[in-house]
Amino acid sequence: MSLTSVAPTPDELARRVKVTPQGIDPFDAQRASTELGGQSLVFTGPPEAAARLVEAGFAPVAFVNRPANTRHAVTVTGAERKMATNGQCTTALVALEVFDPLTNRRSWLTAQAFADRQSAQQLMVFFDPNQRDKLDDNGFPVAAAESVDRRFRAQGWLNRANAHPAPNPQSVRLLERAVAADPEWQPARDALARHRAKTTPP
Repeated sequence: MSLTSVAPTPDELARRVKVTPQGIDPFDAQRASTELGGQSLVFTGPPEAAARLVEAGFAPVAFVNRPANTRHAVTVTGAERKMATNGQCTTALVALEVFDPLTNRRSWLTAQAFADRQSAQQLMVFFDPNQRDKLDDNGFPVAAAESVDRRFRAQGWLNRANAHPAPNPQSVRLLERAVAADPEWQPARDALARHRAKTTPP
């Protein structure tokens, strides 16, 4: 998870992450990381985005498609770029090394094979609070990732509010968190207004 000073154990994570028949929602993994003192970003990007994080010293999580229309999470642990004839490394990404927890093995995928397996190009990176300024050491677009992450968090809180059968004080609190996560996202603001209107006494 790229966490060092606040690295959680598997048991600590397991106690905090909600598991459903569909698996684990990245949003819940993100919340668990926060509770344990870590930080994270959920964003979308091509293989190049994962490679730049690896080259900056991080191990991003990539969501990939599996048979039967299911999703799976793997960790990107290496990147290989094409060598020029003079022996110098070029900018062309050739392959990514991937660790698959299902097999407990690492393997190399070409950049195209990795792209073909990606699920909605969704990626996730965990890091210690004092590591945030290192994310862009190799050109990773932090500002763009943070923008996607804000929307992802807001959507997560909105989904949880909508899971309530009817507006209530708890759904209002969840929507307040959605708006706080991404104040510019109108769907969350509209939903908060509706829920407040239905739970506030006349």
